[in-house]
Amino acid sequence: TEQIVDFAAANASTPDDKLAGVQMSYVQVRGSIPVQWAQVINMRYVPNLKVEVDASRERFNKHMTRMVGMYSEVVAVNLVNKVKYEKPMGDAFAKLSAEFNNPHYHYTHFDFHKECSKMRWDRISILLDELAEYNTRFGYFKTTHDATEQQHLQTGVVRTNCMDCLDRTNVVQSELARAVLTRQLREAGVFSDTDAIAIFPGLQSMLRNVWADNADAVSCAYSGTGALKTDFTRTGKRTKMGALQDGRNSVERYVRGNFFDGERQDAIDLLLGAYRVKPDSASPFADEQTLEAKALVGTVYVCLFMLFYAFFYPRDGRWFSLSNVVFASSWVAVLALVFSA
Repeated sequence: TEQIVDFAAANASTPDDKLAGVQMSYVQVRGSIPVQWAQVINMRYVPNLKVEVDASRERFNKHMTRMVGMYSEVVAVNLVNKVKYEKPMGDAFAKLSAEFNNPHYHYTHFDFHKECSKMRWDRISILLDELAEYNTRFGYFKTTHDATEQQHLQTGVVRTNCMDCLDRTNVVQSELARAVLTRQLREAGVFSDTDAIAIFPGLQSMLRNVWADNADAVSCAYSGTGALKTDFTRTGKRTKMGALQDGRNSVERYVRGNFFDGERQDAIDLLLGAYRVKPDSASPFADEQTLEAKALVGTVYVCLFMLFYAFFYPRDGRWFSLSNVVFASSWVAVLALVFSA
């Protein structure tokens, strides 16, 4: 992800503007944990996780060697949970990072959900403080329109990941970009040494929305919904309405992941050559489900539709009215019976 600052060329109103044509950029990398892993769909909200550490060592080393070769120095920032479901991923990343003997590679693990729990989003500053020394040393790219001024070159990159490299990654990347933009504007003379983006509401709003729009675009391409936590990216604080929107997006991701992403994966496998068509073989898309399985799937669809209806069109106009709670609870109970079958 590259954040570019492009000053307008000189015009009649500012013919001697020393910043005319100046361009600055700051590059970050978002990338999945470089370990062989898979989430196996099982109709539950959290799919089964498979991690193959030993089979990943050679791939990990090749990937990180290539990263260092491209960017000179790399700081890998791992945001997954250090406990429960995501722990095997974090442990695998930490192990392979420790074994990767390269002085230009650095690894840090910041448990985003633990550190920022209960909407304590200000605690992202802990990670920013840890990365400040690297960001200062790496710098940023700068050139003039005609390339007559001595260029600044960025000499390293921060590589950020969570599980799907969407929501937590977006938040951290936007905060890193904000810190670098402040430095860029101060060194260019636009800001004084004490100025900050927060005291310029128009600039702050534009920056927040640019990063939130970027988050939604990446998330829609990957998950089919907008990103989570964009209320923080857009407003600088976590809100209850933002949390409700995240709940809605999470439910939609569950439905898409369990019922619609299979066709997308088939298309990707075909395009990448992971599946080769054999004209004499039976179609891999033949429906081999039993009548019972089809009935269960149909019941799940009905339950989810009714729950969506209860959420968006609550009875008596209120989510927590007695009739709406009873209605929603009944369909949740049916859904639980289907999953226990």
